[in-house]
Amino acid sequence: MQYNFVYGDAEELLKYQSAYLGDNSNVGNLVYALPHVNGIKPVGIELQTTSEPYEVSINCLGFGFDENLSGPYFKNAAVIFSLIDNVGIVNYHIQGNESIKSFQFTRLEIEEYFQQDVRKYAKSPDEFKGFLQEVLDYCI
Repeated sequence: MQYNFVYGDAEELLKYQSAYLGDNSNVGNLVYALPHVNGIKPVGIELQTTSEPYEVSINCLGFGFDENLSGPYFKNAAVIFSLIDNVGIVNYHIQGNESIKSFQFTRLEIEEYFQQDVRKYAKSPDEFKGFLQEVLDYCI
């Protein structure tokens, strides 16, 4: 399966930076602004903000996805964790022809990979642009 991720303008994505997951509109706009695997499109989001860890679930629809290919979703989760301060878990649920595949990422998992708190990257457009390049270049 092909996926050619290109993150848009860093300043454009930074518009969705927030301290809180609870802004459904903001989170939805961020999710739809992120690149997606060819043929896989987000069709809705669900927020769990009643107790920690706070979660966002991104529901997608598409066909022909590789059930073992979590890399693109890891990349987008890293960006979400960098921009939304209190999100603790990002879930992707992809509805295919006859099955649903889910990927779950925790803040701890992402920050262990980058060896630091990824929220620091969203402090300036230049830092965030560098982070986006790092996500593209080095993520699994």
